[in-house]
Amino acid sequence: MTKFTRPWDGFWHDKPMPLPEGEQRNRFEIASPYWPNTYDNNPPTKLPLQILHIIRAGWEEMRAEDPDFFLGMTVHGSLVKGRSHDESDIDPIIIADENAAAVTLDKHGIKYDKDASYEPYISAKEFLTTRFQQVLKEPLAEAGIPKNFAKSEVWAPIVLPNPGEYFTHIVPRFKKQLTWCIRHDKELFFPYPVDMIFRMRIGSGYIQDYRRSVIESMATLTSRNNPNLGEMAWNAVSTKLVREEEWNRNATIYFPETIEEARTYFHL
Repeated sequence: MTKFTRPWDGFWHDKPMPLPEGEQRNRFEIASPYWPNTYDNNPPTKLPLQILHIIRAGWEEMRAEDPDFFLGMTVHGSLVKGRSHDESDIDPIIIADENAAAVTLDKHGIKYDKDASYEPYISAKEFLTTRFQQVLKEPLAEAGIPKNFAKSEVWAPIVLPNPGEYFTHIVPRFKKQLTWCIRHDKELFFPYPVDMIFRMRIGSGYIQDYRRSVIESMATLTSRNNPNLGEMAWNAVSTKLVREEEWNRNATIYFPETIEEARTYFHL
């Protein structure tokens, strides 16, 4: 495996060789030619797809136990981009409700300082990874999946108070910041974790509702000097996501460029 450096933060890590320059690829590709020959790779989609099925089953188990806490999951990274190999991990993104955290942590015997101002927030974020690893460890091992996947930490543990309200109101609340960026010739952006909900959705939950809230809010977004502000806002999200995903493969991918395309693409 060759060492690569991410251009935007200098992170140094293992990654398969990039695709030929200028090659166009689908956004999600389950096929991975990078698995070692000791695995049965006919077709090469077999193991990545099997891992995704195990992840989905584990997620549904977590949600069945704590549906008020575990609200949605997406997956980022090589597993869903055709770039996975035996040293890859899962890179899950999990959204949870801080208001349900205390009950969930108590149920699972997680002790934390109830008087601390940052609790149960910190303990809940840590719990997302520990519970994810607990649920997936046995089925991944039984399937003979490389051990690295069972050790996967949650790439983005997102614990929000009232996540539904957050994604409903984040666009209008951020309007002033968007217009400031335009006025000062700065690149438009949305705060974490808006782009996270537009990764690959896994299993049940409220990801589709969150996506719909964001898209519909953008569709009504306008200002006196920027009648196209909504489309510009969507472009800010899509640009960030595409920048990361295209770099991961050094290939052009398709992603919706307009709000109307996004509605169709995400089945909203």
